[in-house]
Amino acid sequence: MNHSLFVSVIIPSYNKDPLLRLTLEAFEHQTYQPFEVILVDDGSTDGTFAYCARYKPDYSFTYIRHTENKGRSQARNVGIQKAKGDVLIFLDSEMVVMSDFIQQHAKHHRNHLNRLVTGALYTRTLYTYALPGLSSRQLKPIKHHLGDHPWFSRRKEPLQLLTYDDIQHKKWKRLMVEQPYFEEEMIKPFGPSLQGLHMTWLAFFSGNISMRKDFLKTVGDFDEKFLGYGWEDRELGYRFYKQNAQFFGDALTIAYHQEHPIGEDKIEESIRNLLYFYEKHGDITILLALLEFRKPRLSIVQMNSIARQYHSLCELNHTRITKKFEELLRTWAYSFTDVPFIPIKENEPTENDINLLQDGKWKEFFSLYKQLRYYER
Repeated sequence: MNHSLFVSVIIPSYNKDPLLRLTLEAFEHQTYQPFEVILVDDGSTDGTFAYCARYKPDYSFTYIRHTENKGRSQARNVGIQKAKGDVLIFLDSEMVVMSDFIQQHAKHHRNHLNRLVTGALYTRTLYTYALPGLSSRQLKPIKHHLGDHPWFSRRKEPLQLLTYDDIQHKKWKRLMVEQPYFEEEMIKPFGPSLQGLHMTWLAFFSGNISMRKDFLKTVGDFDEKFLGYGWEDRELGYRFYKQNAQFFGDALTIAYHQEHPIGEDKIEESIRNLLYFYEKHGDITILLALLEFRKPRLSIVQMNSIARQYHSLCELNHTRITKKFEELLRTWAYSFTDVPFIPIKENEPTENDINLLQDGKWKEFFSLYKQLRYYER
């Protein structure tokens, strides 16, 4: 069936063969037309080039190869430059989608020019291949499925566990793992349109998100100054947020993440990128996102309450409180890296300021304030 909007699917990839094969095969079965897939190979050293050089699907497929790894932002930006579509879908190269995936994304963009549609809040994990390098924890579902299969004694070559037909018909037995975190943290408390979530940009994951290309042009491309892992997508989401984008989580646009070996710990790399994100925009609530994975760890609901209460205090001109909070939060965040930081000492809140915070309506803000005071000592 031919539809009015032309859709471009942009997939950056780095060393994701053979998982990439199922990702691409899914687009051979789409119910929506017209569309194109643009794969940007960001310097892969595995079998990606050999496979893509001979891959000739019926749909419009463009393969772009970087001879060296230039980073995810640049790879996606190259895809944006080549895209012909009215609508752009960003998808990670280990994601597998259903046959109506493009159709479910595109339906939102016929009448909503500033909507961002994400299926990433509903992601599930599939074990499509047993791969060398999977950790003991990652191997548990495979052991239930394979029993005493000889692959476990060798672990040299990928072993395919699921075909695309298996996935399309949900014949994955125990090889699918639920990941309800973002459904619990965002969809349940705020609904699919994230009403009441102050930090909607937290929902911007470039592994599965779509928007009108014209809307993207108003905020700009991915920032290529992000180095290594993390936050380049949420920073773009923040710019959309500042342009009053409508975020919408649609379970029908779900993509299934194929499990793969996890690289070295990239937490410090991620924190450096978060600090660059903060320095670029100067919004102190950006640093609250660090509380997702650093003590005192807080839920997104709690972080949202703190951001809302902080802005209310700013509007009420409680400057001594808000400035001291900013100082404490900055000092805490920068303590996790060697990024140069010169703290700005603020005036101490008065006793009356602290008494104000003991009002129940500032509960979450005051709780974090006291914990940051503790870390200061």
